[in-house]
Amino acid sequence: MATQSFNVYVCDGVQVDFALTFPFLSRTHVVAYLDGEPVSFEWMTDSLIRIEPAPENGAELLIRRETPNDTPLATFADGAVIRAPELNKVLRQALYVSQEGRDSVASAMIEDTTGNLDADGRRIVNAADPVDAQDVVTRSYGDEHYGANAAATAIAARDAAIVARNAAQAARAGAEEAEADAVAAKTLAESARDAAEQHKLDAEAAKNQTQAMLDKDKFREVVYVTSPQTINITLADSGKLFVCDPTAGDITFNMLSVASALAQTTPRFSVAIQKIGTSENVVEILPNGTDTIRGEESLSLTLDNQSAILVPDADPNPDDWAALQLGTPLLPNTVNTAQLVTGAVTNDKLEVGLNGRGYRHLSTSAPTSGDGADGDIWYKVV
Repeated sequence: MATQSFNVYVCDGVQVDFALTFPFLSRTHVVAYLDGEPVSFEWMTDSLIRIEPAPENGAELLIRRETPNDTPLATFADGAVIRAPELNKVLRQALYVSQEGRDSVASAMIEDTTGNLDADGRRIVNAADPVDAQDVVTRSYGDEHYGANAAATAIAARDAAIVARNAAQAARAGAEEAEADAVAAKTLAESARDAAEQHKLDAEAAKNQTQAMLDKDKFREVVYVTSPQTINITLADSGKLFVCDPTAGDITFNMLSVASALAQTTPRFSVAIQKIGTSENVVEILPNGTDTIRGEESLSLTLDNQSAILVPDADPNPDDWAALQLGTPLLPNTVNTAQLVTGAVTNDKLEVGLNGRGYRHLSTSAPTSGDGADGDIWYKVV
């Protein structure tokens, strides 16, 4: 049945003019909704409105008459002359309100002949998620619990199960291989026992050496650093050993000033910083202000187990940090041959003045004369 108080359009993204097929008492009684939200429009004629810009393709436009239903548009007093226009206005108001009510009922979800609610092929919108067992399920709830999301969860669970199965198979294969190795190793039990004993002795020696190193340097606390960050060294850090793993990112230390460190005499200020792991990330140590570290503007720890104990140089000019080697040799000042002044090589060192003195060739077979090949790497011995 045709409606008597509203028109519905499915927009195409181009159309801007829309016709009204229902009468009204006042233009103020006509409203428009775009996808359920009020939208402004311009009257072209009493039967045509314009909405600019054009509504998006697929948007639903509802143009509806909403005649006032709480106050009569005209009233009459006893003995007054009843004029036809006013009487007609009141009658049309009653008629329009009745039509609008009928259209609302017709467009509502009503019971069918069996007592069930009938949406007549339309969508039900603005529904809440279900709570009780017999509540209606919304699409978003269904997708999350029974649809695409649930399928994704099931796929992830399946993949995890496959990974677990593969791991179990690998573990079984490893166990079988280990069993075979054990049988083969049985014939070498004596030599394996001797090797194990030697490894035990080596480990004990390494443990004793490490403990002796710790006892010698009297580290009062070991601090492990595993996340990329910047640490400001203060007097309170004296006697500490910072063990740094920069796998996740570079770690930077800002030293306190040499002058401040020299002010602490009992015990004398020292701090140890060590890099562990084979990551290409570095542990960078930066001096304060114009201070230097071994005469340089910074010290980088780039190799596994490379470390240094930093002690302030008592010589006031310049304010310099001495870096005592601990573990892997420090190689902070690597340079190319091309960067050094030409000069003779004596005893595997570059004797080319202040900038080159003390540098060693990185390879095991250093040149014995000349400067080596252009691009050779040299480093400064600590």
